Amino acid sequence: SGLSRRSWRGSRSTVAGMLARRFALPPVHEAKYEPRQIPNAAPDMVGTAIIRPPREIWLTLLGEMVQMVNEALRRRASCARDASKPLSLEYMADRLDVDDPLLGYLAVSREDGWLQGFVTCTTFTTWHADFRWDSLSPAVELATDHGESQGRTPRVDE
Repeated sequence: SGLSRRSWRGSRSTVAGMLARRFALPPVHEAKYEPRQIPNAAPDMVGTAIIRPPREIWLTLLGEMVQMVNEALRRRASCARDASKPLSLEYMADRLDVDDPLLGYLAVSREDGWLQGFVTCTTFTTWHADFRWDSLSPAVELATDHGESQGRTPRVDE
């Protein structure tokens, strides 16, 4: 069916015929250091190690990642006007458990091994058996929204 074992968690009779099921995750532990003491990474990343961990390591760092995200938001709020919302524990747990493939990097301080940041990515996933991505469909209204109906070629930055 083209779905990997990790993203296809088994089946039950449902309307769509597919159901995502999560596995039990390891316990969530907080960092053993105070998040306010995490040094900012330098622009040239001197003093920071970049690591590409396997899924099992990501899952053990979930609590630390939540703390780091909340600390980043606190630091940003002190100098930014816009109010951002941190990533929730539930959202991050879903991404780390369900996304397949799970690709990403951790930025950690070389001196202490403290988490300074992370980024993850995956391929697009949908749980609808009949989903079709079609940018040429009239229902998408791309031509109208981008000015093609007026004979204008859309620009990438529009």
